[in-house]
Amino acid sequence: MHWYGLDWTNILLGTAMLAIIPFAFALYGGYLATEPISDLKRRRNIKLQFWGLFVLGVALGFWQQFREAGHDLDRDTKGKWADALVGSKFPPPSPPYIEREKAQVIPRSYITADGNFRFLERRDKDGKLLPDQHLQVGEILGFNVYWKTTGPDPIEVVRSARGLYIEPDTAPKTQESLIAAFKAAISHENKLKPSTMMPGDARWSTAVAVTAENKPLTVTAEDLARLRDGTEFPFVIAEVTYKDHGVVHHARWCQWLQPPPDPPGIWHFCDGFNNSD
Repeated sequence: MHWYGLDWTNILLGTAMLAIIPFAFALYGGYLATEPISDLKRRRNIKLQFWGLFVLGVALGFWQQFREAGHDLDRDTKGKWADALVGSKFPPPSPPYIEREKAQVIPRSYITADGNFRFLERRDKDGKLLPDQHLQVGEILGFNVYWKTTGPDPIEVVRSARGLYIEPDTAPKTQESLIAAFKAAISHENKLKPSTMMPGDARWSTAVAVTAENKPLTVTAEDLARLRDGTEFPFVIAEVTYKDHGVVHHARWCQWLQPPPDPPGIWHFCDGFNNSD
């Protein structure tokens, strides 16, 4: 209980312990001492004197407790002001600042696609491109996959895998089945001898369709007709595994060719297997 900054609970308790209780015992003793006195007037006067002493003692005790509480309040107030003045003139020192070394961020280097998949190039005996680059009967059915490096540092190519599949539709289940088959096939392949690609280097590889006997598939007139009328669709899936600063990453592509198969072709991304890391 605090009024005007004073702790009245302590004041009242101190008054009771130091004044009310002791003087109450004294008053009671005075009453007992007056019992043998036969003169009623004298007995009453003595009792009144004891009551006067009781009231005076309690009042003095209360005043003493009140003064002590006032002194305590003054002392606390002066202490707080002194602390405030010292703090304003002499602020506490700032905590030590430890500059931590920032972790060096190493920029990534990547393998990315260098354009869409491309039809196999047909050249003359002098090595010049022929005007007609369409699929031809009797030639191997395949498409070239081009990729390049981007970034500031060389990378190490660990494995390059690709596959060409001919399917009757482009439904999501068909794509899922092809991607699963491709993953299963490359999981059994041995990794190549690592080779280094410098920043800006480019490479390509050929995805070739194969027969049930695992031989390159040559284009027939029936194949061309089915590819043109949309009863068959070529899917090309490729993955390049490489290391950048010793960390293994993968570049992945999966696309299918929209009919008719006229170069350069209209290629569509599969629903999956295009998430490179």
